[in-house]
Amino acid sequence: MKVILTLPDGTEITHECERVCACYRVDIPGEDGLGELHIVANEAGVIHDIYASRKSPLDHNLATCAETAQQIVERLTEDFTH
Repeated sequence: MKVILTLPDGTEITHECERVCACYRVDIPGEDGLGELHIVANEAGVIHDIYASRKSPLDHNLATCAETAQQIVERLTEDFTH
């Protein structure tokens, strides 16, 4: 899988890797404090996980959602292919 990073000055860095994980600090309804949304992309597709901290930092996975790359393409092109 090819990853393209764009730096603040506009410089692009291209790198081949097996997977990429982006982590976002998020407010999770019903939980104390901030949690994290992890978005993991690899050759097969994308996995979304929401983690909350209960007994230790980010120890509880609240939800997981996965889509293959093909499912994403089909969902995004559905409006103009039907």
